[in-house]
Amino acid sequence: MAPSRKSLSVAIGVLLLLAIVAADAMASVAPLDTCRHLSGSYQGVCKTDEDCRLQCLGESADNIGGACDNRGFLGFASQCWCFTNCG
Repeated sequence: MAPSRKSLSVAIGVLLLLAIVAADAMASVAPLDTCRHLSGSYQGVCKTDEDCRLQCLGESADNIGGACDNRGFLGFASQCWCFTNCG
């Protein structure tokens, strides 16, 4: 029995949603050889990755970047995390 158009549409929609979620997760993950630590000098809620990155680069020559992490309460308690090379 052939699948109906409705079930085919649902399957395509689910696959598309999974692809979007996977792409977003991959874009926000630092390289595997990168460690992260909370910025020591960033003040307040982290609003943009670029501001965080510049703050981290100014904090230490060991920092190679930075990004906001919005895993706080409903995504509003964002903090600035700095990246360094591990090892």
